[in-house]
Amino acid sequence: WVSWLCATVIAACARVIESLPGASIPWPPGAGGIVLSVVITGLVGVAIIRRRTALACAAGALIIVAVSSTVGGTFIRWLSAPTEWAWAQCDVGQGDAVLVRDSGVTALIDTGRNAAHLRDCLAELGVSQLDLVILSHFDIDHVGGFAQVVGRTPVMLHGPPDGDKSATIIGEFEASGASVLSVCRGAQGTLGRLTWRVVWPTCSAGIEPGNPASVVVAFDRGPDCDSTCVTGVALGDIPAAQQRAMTAAGRLGNYDVVKVSHHGSRDQEAATYASLRAPIALIGVGANNEYGHPTAETLAILVASGSTVVRSDTSGTTLVSRDDDGILSVWRERAGEGDLH
Repeated sequence: WVSWLCATVIAACARVIESLPGASIPWPPGAGGIVLSVVITGLVGVAIIRRRTALACAAGALIIVAVSSTVGGTFIRWLSAPTEWAWAQCDVGQGDAVLVRDSGVTALIDTGRNAAHLRDCLAELGVSQLDLVILSHFDIDHVGGFAQVVGRTPVMLHGPPDGDKSATIIGEFEASGASVLSVCRGAQGTLGRLTWRVVWPTCSAGIEPGNPASVVVAFDRGPDCDSTCVTGVALGDIPAAQQRAMTAAGRLGNYDVVKVSHHGSRDQEAATYASLRAPIALIGVGANNEYGHPTAETLAILVASGSTVVRSDTSGTTLVSRDDDGILSVWRERAGEGDLH
Protein backbone atom coordinates (compact mmCIF):
# COMPACT_ATOMS: atom_id res chain seq x y z
CA TRP A 1 0.00 0.00 0.00
CA VAL A 2 2.85 2.39 0.80
CA SER A 3 4.56 1.74 -2.54
CA TRP A 4 1.21 1.95 -4.36
CA LEU A 5 0.60 5.44 -2.96
CA CYS A 6 4.01 6.70 -4.11
CA ALA A 7 3.65 5.05 -7.53
CA THR A 8 0.19 6.59 -7.99
CA VAL A 9 1.56 10.09 -7.36
CA ILE A 10 4.35 9.51 -9.88
CA ALA A 11 1.91 8.15 -12.48
CA ALA A 12 -0.47 11.07 -11.98
CA CYS A 13 2.36 13.57 -12.50
CA ALA A 14 3.48 11.72 -15.63
CA ARG A 15 -0.01 11.70 -17.15
CA VAL A 16 -0.51 15.43 -16.52
CA ILE A 17 2.90 16.41 -17.87
CA GLU A 18 2.52 14.16 -20.93
CA SER A 19 -0.71 15.92 -21.87
CA LEU A 20 0.87 19.40 -21.82
CA PRO A 21 1.95 21.13 -25.05
CA GLY A 22 5.66 20.67 -25.70
CA ALA A 23 5.88 17.64 -23.40
CA SER A 24 7.98 15.89 -26.02
CA ILE A 25 10.21 17.04 -28.85
CA PRO A 26 10.80 15.36 -32.21
CA TRP A 27 14.06 13.41 -32.43
CA PRO A 28 15.81 11.54 -35.24
CA PRO A 29 14.86 7.83 -35.11
CA GLY A 30 17.08 4.77 -35.12
CA ALA A 31 20.78 4.37 -34.32
CA GLY A 32 21.58 7.94 -35.41
CA GLY A 33 19.20 9.36 -32.82
CA ILE A 34 20.68 7.14 -30.09
CA VAL A 35 24.24 8.16 -30.89
CA LEU A 36 23.27 11.82 -31.03
CA SER A 37 21.56 11.57 -27.64
CA VAL A 38 24.58 9.86 -26.05
CA VAL A 39 27.02 12.43 -27.48
CA ILE A 40 24.92 15.38 -26.30
CA THR A 41 24.48 13.86 -22.83
CA GLY A 42 28.25 13.28 -22.58
CA LEU A 43 29.07 16.83 -23.67
CA VAL A 44 26.61 18.30 -21.19
CA GLY A 45 27.97 16.12 -18.37
CA VAL A 46 31.58 17.02 -19.04
CA ALA A 47 30.69 20.70 -19.44
CA ILE A 48 28.97 20.72 -16.04
CA ILE A 49 31.78 18.87 -14.27
CA ARG A 50 34.64 20.85 -15.82
CA ARG A 51 32.74 24.08 -16.42
CA ARG A 52 33.59 24.11 -20.11
CA THR A 53 31.38 26.65 -21.88
CA ALA A 54 32.57 25.51 -25.31
CA LEU A 55 31.32 21.96 -24.68
CA ALA A 56 27.96 23.25 -23.48
CA CYS A 57 27.66 25.37 -26.64
CA ALA A 58 28.53 22.34 -28.79
CA ALA A 59 25.83 20.27 -27.06
CA GLY A 60 23.30 23.07 -27.57
CA ALA A 61 24.22 23.34 -31.24
CA LEU A 62 23.70 19.60 -31.74
CA ILE A 63 20.31 19.78 -30.04
CA ILE A 64 19.28 22.66 -32.31
CA VAL A 65 20.39 20.75 -35.41
CA ALA A 66 18.59 17.57 -34.33
CA VAL A 67 15.31 19.26 -33.45
CA SER A 68 15.29 21.69 -36.38
CA SER A 69 15.97 18.94 -38.89
CA THR A 70 13.12 16.83 -37.50
CA VAL A 71 10.65 19.67 -37.00
CA GLY A 72 11.72 21.31 -40.27
CA GLY A 73 11.27 18.10 -42.21
CA THR A 74 7.82 17.61 -40.71
CA PHE A 75 6.88 21.20 -41.51
CA ILE A 76 8.00 20.86 -45.12
CA ARG A 77 6.08 17.59 -45.55
CA TRP A 78 2.89 19.13 -44.18
CA LEU A 79 3.16 22.00 -46.67
CA SER A 80 2.37 19.44 -49.37
CA ALA A 81 -0.69 18.04 -47.56
CA PRO A 82 -4.00 18.50 -49.41
CA THR A 83 -6.35 20.92 -47.69
CA GLU A 84 -9.44 19.39 -49.31
CA TRP A 85 -9.00 15.90 -47.84
CA ALA A 86 -12.03 13.63 -47.47
CA TRP A 87 -10.68 10.87 -45.20
CA ALA A 88 -7.87 11.09 -42.67
CA GLN A 89 -6.29 8.32 -40.63
CA CYS A 90 -4.55 9.74 -37.56
CA ASP A 91 -1.32 8.19 -36.37
CA VAL A 92 -2.35 7.36 -32.80
CA GLY A 93 -0.22 4.26 -32.31
CA GLN A 94 -1.93 0.91 -31.76
CA GLY A 95 -5.50 2.10 -32.17
CA ASP A 96 -8.04 3.72 -34.47
CA ALA A 97 -8.92 7.35 -35.10
CA VAL A 98 -10.36 8.08 -38.55
CA LEU A 99 -11.92 11.32 -39.78
CA VAL A 100 -14.46 11.59 -42.61
CA ARG A 101 -15.23 15.00 -44.08
CA ASP A 102 -17.45 16.35 -46.84
CA SER A 103 -18.58 19.90 -47.58
CA GLY A 104 -17.06 21.14 -44.31
CA VAL A 105 -18.92 18.59 -42.17
CA THR A 106 -16.65 16.25 -40.21
CA ALA A 107 -17.11 12.94 -38.38
CA LEU A 108 -14.60 11.15 -36.15
CA ILE A 109 -14.67 7.37 -35.79
CA ASP A 110 -12.91 6.31 -32.57
CA THR A 111 -10.30 8.26 -30.63
CA GLY A 112 -7.31 5.96 -30.23
CA ARG A 113 -5.75 5.11 -26.87
CA ASN A 114 -3.87 8.33 -26.15
CA ALA A 115 -5.58 11.72 -25.89
CA ALA A 116 -2.34 13.60 -26.63
CA HIS A 117 -1.85 11.76 -29.93
CA LEU A 118 -5.40 12.56 -31.01
CA ARG A 119 -5.01 16.19 -29.92
CA ASP A 120 -1.88 16.55 -32.05
CA CYS A 121 -3.55 15.01 -35.10
CA LEU A 122 -6.62 17.23 -34.87
CA ALA A 123 -4.38 20.27 -34.49
CA GLU A 124 -2.30 19.32 -37.53
CA LEU A 125 -5.46 18.93 -39.59
CA GLY A 126 -6.99 22.15 -38.29
CA VAL A 127 -10.03 20.36 -36.85
CA SER A 128 -11.49 22.09 -33.80
CA GLN A 129 -15.14 21.09 -33.99
CA LEU A 130 -16.70 17.76 -34.94
CA ASP A 131 -20.24 17.32 -36.20
CA LEU A 132 -20.39 13.64 -35.29
CA VAL A 133 -18.36 11.27 -33.11
CA ILE A 134 -18.78 7.50 -33.45
CA LEU A 135 -17.28 5.11 -30.89
CA SER A 136 -17.30 1.69 -32.52
CA HIS A 137 -16.88 -0.11 -29.16
CA PHE A 138 -15.35 0.57 -25.77
CA ASP A 139 -11.93 -1.09 -25.93
CA ILE A 140 -9.24 1.31 -24.71
CA ASP A 141 -7.47 1.49 -28.09
CA HIS A 142 -10.66 2.91 -29.60
CA VAL A 143 -11.93 5.21 -26.83
CA GLY A 144 -8.91 6.04 -24.63
CA GLY A 145 -8.57 9.53 -26.13
CA PHE A 146 -12.25 10.45 -25.74
CA ALA A 147 -11.53 13.38 -23.41
CA GLN A 148 -10.06 15.31 -26.35
CA VAL A 149 -13.43 15.44 -28.13
CA VAL A 150 -15.83 15.85 -25.23
CA GLY A 151 -17.42 19.27 -25.72
CA ARG A 152 -16.41 19.39 -29.40
CA THR A 153 -19.41 17.57 -30.86
CA PRO A 154 -23.19 17.81 -30.63
CA VAL A 155 -23.73 14.09 -31.37
CA MET A 156 -22.03 10.90 -30.16
CA LEU A 157 -23.03 7.46 -31.41
CA HIS A 158 -21.89 4.20 -29.85
CA GLY A 159 -22.48 0.46 -29.86
CA PRO A 160 -23.75 -1.71 -26.99
CA PRO A 161 -22.67 -0.26 -23.61
CA ASP A 162 -19.92 -2.20 -21.87
CA GLY A 163 -20.42 -1.80 -18.13
CA ASP A 164 -18.48 0.71 -16.04
CA LYS A 165 -15.88 1.52 -18.68
CA SER A 166 -18.59 2.77 -21.03
CA ALA A 167 -20.73 4.46 -18.37
CA THR A 168 -18.05 7.04 -17.56
CA ILE A 169 -17.50 7.91 -21.21
CA ILE A 170 -21.20 8.15 -22.00
CA GLY A 171 -21.73 10.28 -18.91
CA GLU A 172 -18.97 12.71 -19.93
CA PHE A 173 -20.51 13.27 -23.36
CA GLU A 174 -23.99 13.70 -21.90
CA ALA A 175 -22.69 16.20 -19.37
CA SER A 176 -21.14 18.22 -22.21
CA GLY A 177 -24.59 18.60 -23.78
CA ALA A 178 -24.08 16.13 -26.63
CA SER A 179 -26.92 13.96 -27.86
CA VAL A 180 -25.75 10.40 -27.08
CA LEU A 181 -27.33 7.47 -28.93
CA SER A 182 -26.75 3.73 -28.87
CA VAL A 183 -27.06 2.60 -32.49
CA CYS A 184 -27.54 -0.63 -34.41
CA ARG A 185 -28.24 -1.64 -38.00
CA GLY A 186 -30.63 0.78 -39.67
CA ALA A 187 -29.46 4.00 -38.03
CA GLN A 188 -28.65 6.57 -40.70
CA GLY A 189 -27.99 10.22 -41.43
CA THR A 190 -26.08 12.62 -43.66
CA LEU A 191 -22.55 14.01 -43.64
CA GLY A 192 -22.32 16.84 -46.13
CA ARG A 193 -23.16 15.30 -49.51
CA LEU A 194 -22.61 11.76 -48.18
CA THR A 195 -25.13 9.59 -46.43
CA TRP A 196 -24.08 7.34 -43.58
CA ARG A 197 -25.70 4.19 -42.24
CA VAL A 198 -24.92 1.64 -39.55
CA VAL A 199 -24.72 -1.86 -41.03
CA TRP A 200 -23.58 -3.70 -37.88
CA PRO A 201 -24.40 -4.76 -35.18
CA THR A 202 -27.91 -6.10 -35.54
CA CYS A 203 -30.59 -4.81 -33.21
CA SER A 204 -31.08 -8.17 -31.48
CA ALA A 205 -31.95 -7.91 -27.82
CA GLY A 206 -29.15 -8.63 -25.39
CA ILE A 207 -26.30 -8.42 -27.89
CA GLU A 208 -22.95 -8.70 -26.13
CA PRO A 209 -20.57 -5.72 -26.29
CA GLY A 210 -17.01 -5.98 -27.57
CA ASN A 211 -15.38 -6.69 -30.93
CA PRO A 212 -18.28 -8.76 -32.39
CA ALA A 213 -20.66 -5.87 -31.71
CA SER A 214 -18.42 -3.12 -33.12
CA VAL A 215 -20.33 -0.42 -34.93
CA VAL A 216 -19.69 -0.70 -38.67
CA VAL A 217 -20.64 2.48 -40.50
CA ALA A 218 -20.77 2.97 -44.26
CA PHE A 219 -20.55 6.35 -46.00
CA ASP A 220 -22.36 6.28 -49.35
CA ARG A 221 -22.85 8.75 -52.18
CA GLY A 222 -25.79 11.07 -51.57
CA PRO A 223 -27.97 12.66 -54.26
CA ASP A 224 -25.81 15.80 -54.35
CA CYS A 225 -22.50 13.97 -54.78
CA ASP A 226 -20.23 14.73 -57.72
CA SER A 227 -16.89 13.28 -58.85
CA THR A 228 -15.10 14.51 -55.71
CA CYS A 229 -17.10 12.49 -53.16
CA VAL A 230 -15.15 9.73 -51.40
CA THR A 231 -17.14 6.79 -50.05
CA GLY A 232 -15.94 4.33 -47.46
CA VAL A 233 -16.73 1.88 -44.70
CA ALA A 234 -15.17 1.58 -41.24
CA LEU A 235 -15.23 -2.00 -39.97
CA GLY A 236 -14.41 -1.39 -36.32
CA ASP A 237 -12.97 -4.59 -34.85
CA ILE A 238 -15.54 -7.12 -36.09
CA PRO A 239 -14.16 -10.67 -36.47
CA ALA A 240 -14.47 -12.88 -39.55
CA ALA A 241 -17.72 -14.52 -38.40
CA GLN A 242 -19.51 -11.19 -38.17
CA GLN A 243 -17.94 -10.04 -41.44
CA ARG A 244 -19.40 -13.12 -43.13
CA ALA A 245 -22.86 -12.47 -41.68
CA MET A 246 -22.75 -8.82 -42.73
CA THR A 247 -21.56 -9.66 -46.25
CA ALA A 248 -24.15 -12.41 -46.66
CA ALA A 249 -26.89 -9.94 -45.76
CA GLY A 250 -25.86 -7.84 -48.76
CA ARG A 251 -25.47 -4.69 -46.71
CA LEU A 252 -22.35 -3.41 -48.48
CA GLY A 253 -21.32 -2.63 -52.05
CA ASN A 254 -18.12 -1.17 -53.48
CA TYR A 255 -16.32 1.63 -51.67
CA ASP A 256 -13.32 3.90 -52.19
CA VAL A 257 -11.91 3.40 -48.69
CA VAL A 258 -12.08 0.60 -46.14
CA LYS A 259 -10.88 0.99 -42.57
CA VAL A 260 -9.58 -2.54 -42.00
CA SER A 261 -11.01 -4.44 -39.05
CA HIS A 262 -9.03 -4.97 -35.84
CA HIS A 263 -5.78 -3.33 -36.98
CA GLY A 264 -5.17 -6.00 -39.60
CA SER A 265 -5.40 -9.02 -37.28
CA ARG A 266 -5.61 -12.53 -38.72
CA ASP A 267 -9.36 -12.81 -38.02
CA GLN A 268 -10.64 -11.57 -41.40
CA GLU A 269 -13.09 -12.76 -44.07
CA ALA A 270 -11.52 -12.52 -47.53
CA ALA A 271 -14.93 -12.41 -49.24
CA THR A 272 -15.83 -9.21 -47.39
CA TYR A 273 -12.82 -7.31 -48.74
CA ALA A 274 -13.28 -8.86 -52.19
CA SER A 275 -16.85 -7.54 -52.29
CA LEU A 276 -15.83 -4.05 -51.13
CA ARG A 277 -13.09 -3.75 -53.80
CA ALA A 278 -11.79 -0.63 -52.04
CA PRO A 279 -8.77 0.97 -53.74
CA ILE A 280 -7.52 2.20 -50.35
CA ALA A 281 -7.27 0.12 -47.17
CA LEU A 282 -6.43 2.00 -43.96
CA ILE A 283 -4.85 0.16 -41.03
CA GLY A 284 -4.43 1.91 -37.67
CA VAL A 285 -1.51 0.13 -36.03
CA GLY A 286 1.40 0.86 -33.71
CA ALA A 287 5.03 0.36 -34.70
CA ASN A 288 6.50 -2.97 -33.52
CA ASN A 289 3.29 -3.82 -31.68
CA GLU A 290 3.21 -6.99 -29.59
CA TYR A 291 0.24 -8.45 -31.51
CA GLY A 292 2.00 -8.79 -34.85
CA HIS A 293 -0.54 -6.52 -36.57
CA PRO A 294 -1.06 -6.38 -39.45
CA THR A 295 -0.56 -10.05 -40.28
CA ALA A 296 0.85 -11.32 -43.55
CA GLU A 297 -2.40 -13.20 -44.19
CA THR A 298 -4.48 -10.03 -43.94
CA LEU A 299 -2.11 -8.03 -46.11
CA ALA A 300 -2.37 -10.75 -48.76
CA ILE A 301 -6.18 -10.58 -48.60
CA LEU A 302 -6.12 -6.82 -49.11
CA VAL A 303 -3.69 -6.97 -52.02
CA ALA A 304 -5.77 -9.71 -53.65
CA SER A 305 -8.87 -7.50 -53.37
CA GLY A 306 -7.07 -4.71 -55.24
CA SER A 307 -6.39 -2.42 -52.27
CA THR A 308 -3.40 -0.20 -51.67
CA VAL A 309 -2.58 -0.71 -48.00
CA VAL A 310 -1.80 2.39 -45.93
CA ARG A 311 -0.51 1.71 -42.40
CA SER A 312 -0.21 4.38 -39.74
CA ASP A 313 2.96 2.81 -38.31
CA THR A 314 4.89 3.31 -41.55
CA SER A 315 2.98 6.20 -43.18
CA GLY A 316 2.02 8.32 -40.18
CA THR A 317 -1.10 10.42 -40.58
CA THR A 318 -2.70 9.74 -43.97
CA LEU A 319 -5.05 11.91 -46.04
CA VAL A 320 -7.31 10.72 -48.87
CA SER A 321 -8.76 13.13 -51.42
CA ARG A 322 -10.33 13.05 -54.88
CA ASP A 323 -9.96 15.67 -57.60
CA ASP A 324 -12.49 16.91 -60.14
CA ASP A 325 -11.42 14.16 -62.56
CA GLY A 326 -12.34 11.47 -60.04
CA ILE A 327 -8.73 10.49 -59.28
CA LEU A 328 -8.11 9.35 -55.71
CA SER A 329 -4.92 10.63 -54.07
CA VAL A 330 -3.23 9.36 -50.92
CA TRP A 331 -0.93 11.69 -49.00
CA ARG A 332 1.28 10.09 -46.38
CA GLU A 333 3.00 12.07 -43.64
CA ARG A 334 6.12 9.92 -43.99
CA ALA A 335 6.05 8.91 -47.63
CA GLY A 336 4.70 11.68 -49.81
CA GLU A 337 1.77 11.41 -52.21
CA GLY A 338 0.48 8.95 -54.77
CA ASP A 339 -2.50 8.83 -57.14
CA LEU A 340 -4.92 5.95 -57.54
CA HIS A 341 -7.12 5.88 -60.63
